[in-house]
Amino acid sequence: MSAVRSRFPARLLVALLANLMTWMAIHSWNGMVEEPLKFTGPALTAALLIAVTGAVLRGTPLPSYLVLVVQILVVLVWFFHHQDVSTSYGGWLPTWDGISAISDQIRTGASAINTYAAPVRAARVTAPMYLLGLALLLLLAVDFIAAGLRRPTWAGLPILVALTVPISVLSEPLAAHVFIGTAVLFVMLLATVENEQTLAWGQAVTGRRQRDDTTDQVLDRASAQLPALKIGAVAAVAALVLPIFIPIGRGVLDAGPDNGQSGRGAGQQVQLRNPMVDLRRNLVQEDHLPLLDVRTDAADPSYLRTTVLDTFNGTAWVPGHRDLPETNIAQGRLPDPSGVSPTTPGTTSTWNLKTTENFRTTWLPAPYLTRDISVDEGDWRYDITTLDLANTDKNPPIPVSYRLTGFAQVYDPAKLNAATVAPDDILKPMTAVPKLTATVSQIAKEVTASGTTDYAKVVLLQNWFRNDGGFRYSLDPAPGDGMDQLERFITTEKVGYCEQFAAAMAVMTRALGIPARVVVGFLAPEKLSDETYEFTSDDLHAWPEVYFRGSGWVRFEPTPSTRTGTAPSWTRGNVRPQPTNTPSASPTTSAPIPKPTKKPTENTQTPTASGTSSTTYLRLAVVLLLLCLLAVPALLRRAQRRRRFTDRANARLEVENLWRELRATATDLRIPWPEGRSPRTAARIVCHRVNAGPDEVNELLVLVGVLEQARYRERFVLDEDTRARCREATRHWITVLVEATPSRRSRVALVWPRSALSSQRRAELDVPAVAHADANSFTEVG
Repeated sequence: MSAVRSRFPARLLVALLANLMTWMAIHSWNGMVEEPLKFTGPALTAALLIAVTGAVLRGTPLPSYLVLVVQILVVLVWFFHHQDVSTSYGGWLPTWDGISAISDQIRTGASAINTYAAPVRAARVTAPMYLLGLALLLLLAVDFIAAGLRRPTWAGLPILVALTVPISVLSEPLAAHVFIGTAVLFVMLLATVENEQTLAWGQAVTGRRQRDDTTDQVLDRASAQLPALKIGAVAAVAALVLPIFIPIGRGVLDAGPDNGQSGRGAGQQVQLRNPMVDLRRNLVQEDHLPLLDVRTDAADPSYLRTTVLDTFNGTAWVPGHRDLPETNIAQGRLPDPSGVSPTTPGTTSTWNLKTTENFRTTWLPAPYLTRDISVDEGDWRYDITTLDLANTDKNPPIPVSYRLTGFAQVYDPAKLNAATVAPDDILKPMTAVPKLTATVSQIAKEVTASGTTDYAKVVLLQNWFRNDGGFRYSLDPAPGDGMDQLERFITTEKVGYCEQFAAAMAVMTRALGIPARVVVGFLAPEKLSDETYEFTSDDLHAWPEVYFRGSGWVRFEPTPSTRTGTAPSWTRGNVRPQPTNTPSASPTTSAPIPKPTKKPTENTQTPTASGTSSTTYLRLAVVLLLLCLLAVPALLRRAQRRRRFTDRANARLEVENLWRELRATATDLRIPWPEGRSPRTAARIVCHRVNAGPDEVNELLVLVGVLEQARYRERFVLDEDTRARCREATRHWITVLVEATPSRRSRVALVWPRSALSSQRRAELDVPAVAHADANSFTEVG
């Protein structure tokens, strides 16, 4: 027992470092909820509990997988007590009713993370519980890999998943203190485990400064750990500092926009990087933050575009690839849009605009059309196909002042109605609808059955959404995303806000073979004085545009009048809507665009309805984590076998490793290995169990003879010929063991090797130093 007690501090240190590293990594999830302390605080308690329990149990003969089972039970009991489940026995032991209650709360938390844009508000109290559940899984996984299997390098895989997934969900970069803390703890973990393994091999890495038997060097823990910590510190600092000096463009130049969600930054700052996701978040926050100050002589300063979403990927509308060469600088005259002639009738207006400190955007709001522009700050460029204005700086400027000349095109309904088919370069990409369902296509055809032209069909679609389809505007739509949610929206739910209406109409228009896309921007400003206006976060809006040859991209408005007022005049053609059996909503009025009204406090956050949701990434993280865990034993086993056959640092240990490899192979194949017997006796028993032939028996006895010499001779030298014979004997006997086993059991052993999970690994790590005693005190064999 003294040996166990003496190693307990080392085991505890490894477990504490692994769990604290994991706890630091889960701080990258803080942006998902408003009160992250509600899951990071309990997670710290769980981390300490897992570390202490594991350190105690690993001093017993229990195999590592049974230690994990006990840890899971201990954590579950603590978790139920922490949640204060009233149905628990004595407040600790859960009942079936308690388990059901906790499961319901976790499912509700997962739904909240999936339904609401990050950060999920404090009123959704189950969201932190869901994150706590994921944190517990991660803590158990990392502890099992790093402290149970003693493979700290593999523990980096789940940690990497934990750090990477929130970056894809949240647009904010990983916090520096989280990165540095996780990196330093990881390096400390690696150094500690390596030191303990070196100690177990009997080399002189001790606090008493004993001599190393082979290198004649003086080592101690500090001398081994300090270089590792220095390397880790240099690497962490380099990872933080180098990007400052290396110019890296934003994804808008090459890979397109980021599809992550982001929460409010410091000072309640609005961000507009992923347009549809940011539109959703900022609308439902209802902060009424001033975003854009405008002075213009335009008769109607509404509908300012920020971004064109011209790609539908089957789940969400996103900006497609933007071609932004240096020649497309947004300074001076801009090109005319496709399909619009310079002689097109319309009215010209002048604009002076300035974004506020509240508005950080990579897309510049501007009226459509914009003839010319002058921007004071930043590198802004236009895409020739969409004519939206994107910033290419690593850090977009804030605020931004700019001036432009706007052009309000006059659309002729008769010309729109007579338009011919769009050119092929627009028709094919702008009518693509991946994952289009038969229901959506059929409804689009039924609603527009009375239309004889593309224009007539689009007008019928708009009227169906605004008047005849029974739709209702609300910032509380049902949760969901993708084509399934769109289908529910147009068939049964019929409740949503501008995002749902614009996305659904654009998809249905494309389903009819008519080019369409979605635009995100501002609806209508608040008038402050003569020719002076202010756009706020409540004015963000989305609408569809439809292409007509000779007129270009034309704006339509499917969102009901309660939000948008009267539909554009050119969209109210003399086309009778297709009769339907659905209840009729209130008719479109001629009132001006109404300003949004405040909702009750309990409804200030609304479900997300399209785009990539937080839980999609979290579920992916869980799946990846489980796959990593399932793959770890097989990967460890392969690495172990490779090391045993290639390690030549110590002749005695080299032979021991070959013998261990045979024992591990037998364990994997569930061939009973005679524990506690001498190598020669164990060899005879194994030969009998597999019905080995005389040649195979002699080959194994050669390995046994060399092993006995390695263990008991005072001076042992392994020449190349003997080394080759031992390795060949080991490889041959691995084949013998496999052939003596049913094929199904052999396949299972490859995927789930039992030796990687058994207590045998501890025996390997606890190999004592070779005793340099008098050779006469041992019986030399062979």
